[in-house]
Amino acid sequence: MTFRYVAVKQSYLDEHLYQLSDARIDALDRSLSQLNLFDNTNTSGMYKIMADLRRDPYAFTISAFSKISDKLLNRYDCP
Repeated sequence: MTFRYVAVKQSYLDEHLYQLSDARIDALDRSLSQLNLFDNTNTSGMYKIMADLRRDPYAFTISAFSKISDKLLNRYDCP
């Protein structure tokens, strides 16, 4: 449920717990998750991403922006 300034979600672990977040941040999270930049089936992939970020933050950042821009540009290409 999203209001003008606050997004409310029920917790997956506890049905009596509700999570409040900024609606703008929630919209940003949803739009980034639609890009499918990460493989959700492989949890070790997240550890690899974090290790790459620690090892070479500059190259990781450039690579991440490249992936995002590639997804956005290919999304609006005409067939």
